[in-house]
Amino acid sequence: MKKIILTLSTMVLTLNLSACNSGGSTTDSLSNNTSQATNSLPIIAGKNNQRLFTLGANTQEIQLNSASLTNNRVISLKPLTQDQANKAQELGQQQANLLATTRELNGAFSSTYSTASSIKDTNSFFDSTQEVLDQGAFGSCVSFATDTALGYLSLGNTNAISPLDTLFQGYLDYPHDMTLTGWDGLDNAGQVLTRVIDANEGYYHSYTQTKPLYKSLSDNYAALHLTGDLTFANLNAVTGFNYALQNYSHLTLQQKAKQISNIIYNDLHVSQGSASNARKIKQALDNGHKVVLGFTIYDYTQKPGCSNGEVQGDSYYSYSNGNLTRKENSKQTDAWTKAYGCVLGGHEVFVTSYFQNSTGQLIFLIRNSWSDSVGDQGNFYMTADYLNQAGTDGFEVYTRA
Repeated sequence: MKKIILTLSTMVLTLNLSACNSGGSTTDSLSNNTSQATNSLPIIAGKNNQRLFTLGANTQEIQLNSASLTNNRVISLKPLTQDQANKAQELGQQQANLLATTRELNGAFSSTYSTASSIKDTNSFFDSTQEVLDQGAFGSCVSFATDTALGYLSLGNTNAISPLDTLFQGYLDYPHDMTLTGWDGLDNAGQVLTRVIDANEGYYHSYTQTKPLYKSLSDNYAALHLTGDLTFANLNAVTGFNYALQNYSHLTLQQKAKQISNIIYNDLHVSQGSASNARKIKQALDNGHKVVLGFTIYDYTQKPGCSNGEVQGDSYYSYSNGNLTRKENSKQTDAWTKAYGCVLGGHEVFVTSYFQNSTGQLIFLIRNSWSDSVGDQGNFYMTADYLNQAGTDGFEVYTRA
């Protein structure tokens, strides 16, 4: 396994930025190509298809319930390669075929799961001090998930490190390759970790310090109504982006950033359709480590054209006092359970712990980057079956003893 060590200093800086410039740009629109055989399994070929997602079990229910309208979010997913999209389609079709012979695709789970005894800090992720980050409309989930993990491990707080620092530095380091900047997705968390080492990238701010600026940039990007891959021209057209970047560039020349220290990471070699994915993640958590996980998102509803953008299963989980209770057919959903249907794209998250029932079936606790207004206070859950089916990459991260 590959092991990387980072070094630490502790300078804290504050930067106030405002947005003042504007511009406009267009890009070719992208629509999902739907399989005529199933009318349900489009392939996203390396494209970051920005769209309005409904984070709920039933679009009509959400439309009728105004309180749930916050679940409608414009989110750019991590682009899939053609091979990943083809593989996800193949595996998803296999899973869908099982529906004809099985009562429930992912097994008959008991209603209650208990937190694993080896996991010591599950409660901290339901603590208001552990802020849930919000990646907004950009496809920046890898940077958000990785920085959340690094902040929690190095400084004990999920909002200790601003992903905007990582994204700005990525823009400066890779001015000719958008796919390496982090703004429009990276392949995996290892790219962020390695970049921090090789370029000696530090960070200047906490997430809280840059949250208003990032939200402004995200909202301005969403207002452009772009689809397909984000380009440098698109990013430069976002109102306020160039002004904010100039301020950040000046800061990097004048000040010394904090550095992450004493953090090691290992590639867990997670891959789509591997029966060992969940076992590897469980072992890492049993060892007291955390995991940054990439996976494919499906719209399991298989509605014609895959136009509804529903990205969750049809049950949700509620945590209390070390137990996770499953509730069926709820309007709120926070669980990835059904790995079949429309292939929507990829996502990256921070895996913090797991729960298991009396028969050993596993549910993994996910800290997502879609704000605390969705899921279980911003937390989501994933079945072992889904992880085995849809996982694309995984890195364990931990503090050197």
